[in-house]
Amino acid sequence: MPIHTCPPHTHSHTPELIRAEVEELKSDFNRRIKEVLFNSLFSAYYVAFLPLCFVKSTQYYDMRWSCEHLIMVWINAFVMLMSQLLPPSYCDLLHRSAAHLGRWQKLEHGSYSNAPQHVWSESTIWPQGVLFLFHKPLRILNLLIWIESSVVLYQLYSLLRSERWNHTLSLGLILCCNYYVLFKLLRDRIVLGKAYSYPLSSNSLGLKSQ
Repeated sequence: MPIHTCPPHTHSHTPELIRAEVEELKSDFNRRIKEVLFNSLFSAYYVAFLPLCFVKSTQYYDMRWSCEHLIMVWINAFVMLMSQLLPPSYCDLLHRSAAHLGRWQKLEHGSYSNAPQHVWSESTIWPQGVLFLFHKPLRILNLLIWIESSVVLYQLYSLLRSERWNHTLSLGLILCCNYYVLFKLLRDRIVLGKAYSYPLSSNSLGLKSQ
């Protein structure tokens, strides 16, 4: 786990050090995303796709169900790996680092005269409110909850329409795993939502790693 080297309420750090830390965190984040994508596709390939290659021509299999099972395995592996490699403490780390760096704010046409203007300088830290990448620390968690909830609802719908015992058994086993993942995501969302609802002076201290 990378370490945030710029404590809050500290202005002695130079912008170059902050940008160097952000570059390191960005590289680490991109590496984790690549690992999630590769391993989720790798799992879906071996669990759902590769067995179809060994089906004999004289045997029959449901193509629609196989494709649906392949997609579900990939999505489930993706969400599980995301929750494992991007834990709340890591997202909070990115949020605190982004709070020091800032983010670009898009200006609508005709509003330039009302917005504060700042001249770009590599040795300047942009003030709060001007520029936050990852300024919403719960964004990734909310996205994972939305994806997992959609998958669970669709699988419940498929379970109600299922007429074959093997489909029912497969959906039941996958749903058991998804219930646990959804419960863990919702638990983290409730706890972190309350933690980030405190005033800025308390929230800027960041989350303690457990």
